[in-house]
Amino acid sequence: MYRMVVSPTRILNNTYLQFDIGKDYFGINLLQRSYLTLTEMDVVKCRGKDIMICPAEQAVYSTEVDSCALSLYFQSTRTRERCKRKVIFRPPQPRLERFGSTVLCS
Repeated sequence: MYRMVVSPTRILNNTYLQFDIGKDYFGINLLQRSYLTLTEMDVVKCRGKDIMICPAEQAVYSTEVDSCALSLYFQSTRTRERCKRKVIFRPPQPRLERFGSTVLCS
């Protein structure tokens, strides 16, 4: 299970572009053949740490079904076609997030 953090990209002066991913979490199986996306509320319902068990309330997709989250995960050249984008007219506030022993500044 991955938490997706999308950083905005500066395009002009105080104008930024950011992908709108919709859901915050992305899970893909070890063989990378199926995946699902989850919201924060969906993840709260899951149990476990190393292996997470979640209620079967979300659709599981084949990796043959391309989506924004899958395009970002595989760093596809088609990401711009798959993802909605939003323009932000002020600099984003920096934030620090801890993921285990890693601290991410976004």
